[in-house]
Amino acid sequence: MKAEACARPAADCRRQQPQFDSFVDRFNCIRPHEALGQTPPARSYESSSREYPKRLPEIAYPSTHELRRVRSSGEIKWKGQWFFLSESLVGEMIAFEEIDDGCSIIRFGPLELGYYSERDHQLHLDRSRPAPPTTESNQQPV
Repeated sequence: MKAEACARPAADCRRQQPQFDSFVDRFNCIRPHEALGQTPPARSYESSSREYPKRLPEIAYPSTHELRRVRSSGEIKWKGQWFFLSESLVGEMIAFEEIDDGCSIIRFGPLELGYYSERDHQLHLDRSRPAPPTTESNQQPV
């Protein structure tokens, strides 16, 4: 696409767009494709009968989870602190599931995004949770 649609660059994006449109038309409607029996891709395309929703339904979380909506900055507030989570989740509801080892798991639907450590008051993303501290009473004999 770059070689064809940008060979003669226009002065601005508005003037460049017709070159992109022409490339897309040739690529999809005119150019034969070997994997499609030398027919253009547009001849094989069928639109889906399913409607695509404008907005996906909210994720339902158990009532035991604490919910936070991700702000336009990608941040959430938890335990009185602001944490950057992700700009890709802006507007989405995420959940904190408190567990017994001093951590809260951060979830987006079924996905575990990371955890919040009560011990160091930090959000840890893309990491395994630490093992709970061992005490003499729960150690197994060797």
